[in-house]
Amino acid sequence: MKKLFIHISDLHIAEKKRPGLDNVNPRTEKTYLVAQNDEDNKCYIGEFCDYLNEKYKESDTEFYLLISGDIADSSSKEEYDYAKRFLEKILEKLRIDKSRVLIVPGNHDVSWDKCKEAARKAKEDGGTLKNAYEYLEEKYYYFKLFYDDFYDTNGKRFDPRKQVVDSLILEDERLLFVGINTNYKIDYSGGKGAVEIELLSKELTALCDSNTDYSKVAVFHHNISSDSDEDNSPYGSWDKNGWISFKRLLEEKDFKFAMFGNEHIRASSRRLNMNQGDNAMYLSDSGSFALHDEGCVPSFKVYELYHDNDRTTLKQSLFELGDVGRTGVRDYGKWCMQINNEHDELEEYVLRENNPNSFDQNVIEDPVNSSTSANCLGTLSEDIEDTETVPTEHFELEALADSDFHDEMMNIIKSEHLYHPGHFHWGKSSRSHNWIDTISLLNDRRYIGMIQKKIRMVVGEIEKAENLKYDVIIGLGMEGNIMSTQLLLDNTPYTYLPYTYRYDDYNEFEKRICIENGQGMYKNVLIVTDVVNRGWTLKNLIEEKDNNSAFFSEVEQINIISLFYTGNYKERYMPVGLKEIKDKIIKFYSLMQLEAGECPYGDDFENTCTIYKEHLCEVYKFYSEK
Repeated sequence: MKKLFIHISDLHIAEKKRPGLDNVNPRTEKTYLVAQNDEDNKCYIGEFCDYLNEKYKESDTEFYLLISGDIADSSSKEEYDYAKRFLEKILEKLRIDKSRVLIVPGNHDVSWDKCKEAARKAKEDGGTLKNAYEYLEEKYYYFKLFYDDFYDTNGKRFDPRKQVVDSLILEDERLLFVGINTNYKIDYSGGKGAVEIELLSKELTALCDSNTDYSKVAVFHHNISSDSDEDNSPYGSWDKNGWISFKRLLEEKDFKFAMFGNEHIRASSRRLNMNQGDNAMYLSDSGSFALHDEGCVPSFKVYELYHDNDRTTLKQSLFELGDVGRTGVRDYGKWCMQINNEHDELEEYVLRENNPNSFDQNVIEDPVNSSTSANCLGTLSEDIEDTETVPTEHFELEALADSDFHDEMMNIIKSEHLYHPGHFHWGKSSRSHNWIDTISLLNDRRYIGMIQKKIRMVVGEIEKAENLKYDVIIGLGMEGNIMSTQLLLDNTPYTYLPYTYRYDDYNEFEKRICIENGQGMYKNVLIVTDVVNRGWTLKNLIEEKDNNSAFFSEVEQINIISLFYTGNYKERYMPVGLKEIKDKIIKFYSLMQLEAGECPYGDDFENTCTIYKEHLCEVYKFYSEK
């Protein structure tokens, strides 16, 4: 039996005349689903169902329906009466049993009027005051009537006090869909996505403990990433703290996939912040099913389930409404299947794979991929004294930091909030001085595996291109030590220094290289560190007269690999501190260029500043800027 999961969101069924409005509700001009007695809605729903039946006309097809909120536009009884009618029509035409339907509420499914009235009445009565969003019975009043009535024959009931609304369990495929209510902080004045985190943790624990070996998919309303040009917060429709708590809980419970709506913009991505490798978290926004205002194109998604002993995946098909004006009673247009990669959409979501880990930490004999080394690495032959003019064959950072690694690292930095503003200004003459939290990054073994594998590959490519073997490896700082330990494959001498720019904080023995370099036996040295900005820390290490000058006196070549380079992009080949070391051949490599230590001061900072254009943190504009 072919199992297909239809994901729709943001129906926004609007009543034609709202209380207090003399004229027709203007919201009805923005949605194709209107609560009124005419044939138009039947046509829209009918064309949707007919299209799916034609597209998937095999007799062994079984549909499931996942609805991620905003069923009604203003949470009125009339809107929900029509919602029930529309949904039952979909179930009838697509032969979907109500046991295969999962529904969660959105922020428009909160009854703002009843919520406001409850808060007002409590205040007048002088009773115990609550936050407006805590009047749960009132704010879900009409949604609960709709939900309970829709599921009447199944016996399901909506409980406004619970965070987990419902679940779908596919026992044969070991697949679990969990519907989560993210409206905890929504009241009559709006609000951001939120959950009651401790309660949700308990409910998920009970549910997941009963399904320990299941692949898990979360379905909720509020988007946890943003693809809007206007609202491009790294936290989507959540505030920072709520977003972090919710994200970490999903990660802890090993959710593989999150489906949502709310933003009215269809999108999908693989976010390493949630998990990585065989535990990757995927995100998918189906877009709005019926809204068509301000360039919003109605869309929905269908996921086809593939399952065997080795792998469980959901293959995605994206559908949008096109050719408006050419068909339909109200010229809705017609549904068209889109090509995923032309819309920056993923083809499939891997929920389980027995041998999936592309970032594994297994030791291999030759970390160099000979088929790619020649293209990845040029001839590295310039001397430190000739760094002002960079020869064309010099290995550039962009080649080393390939786009996949760069994109994955940028996703991690943004989603794990690893960029921290320090002394922060945002005026015309001063931007910011900041840092990357590599300690938190390397606290996660999955990210360590990805970084270590990349470093191993780079070291192998350098050794092959320069025809050398490193005589000794130095891990600089705790982070450098963590990243470099997997390089120790052939008994290469190794030492570690807890050495940072806070040089004076350490005792003398902590600043000393614990390997003697008598008679200059170590000629080629590799130093691994986490972040290089101007290179002064490395200069201090190499030129420090009391402890380490003897070690480096006979060294002929020093290669430095840094995870991040955060200095001036114009100095990407050699940070200024390293340029000042005149008696050594020094070559500098960075896995990722991230000019975030200091933002450019030009008027074009919106396009050139990594902090600003990548939304690495919340940016507060100067009061004189519009």
